[in-house]
Amino acid sequence: MRKYDLGPRENRVVGKVLADQAKHIGDQVWLMSDDRKLTFAESNDIVNRYAHGLRAAGVKQGDPVTVLGDPSIDSVLLA
Repeated sequence: MRKYDLGPRENRVVGKVLADQAKHIGDQVWLMSDDRKLTFAESNDIVNRYAHGLRAAGVKQGDPVTVLGDPSIDSVLLA
């Protein structure tokens, strides 16, 4: 497994860390369930699609959003 410096801990935001990981080790598996595996790059793409959809619906950064659904990889990405 390759490692790199993420910078100071207080500057880490989950979305930024995921985007950085996607750039540096995008092909490595990050999430896995019984029937599905997602790499850092695939996960970052999914998160970005959800974020763009929320922004298009008028949700602004900092607005609370409720996510309802069965436990799944998607619910982990939306957390």
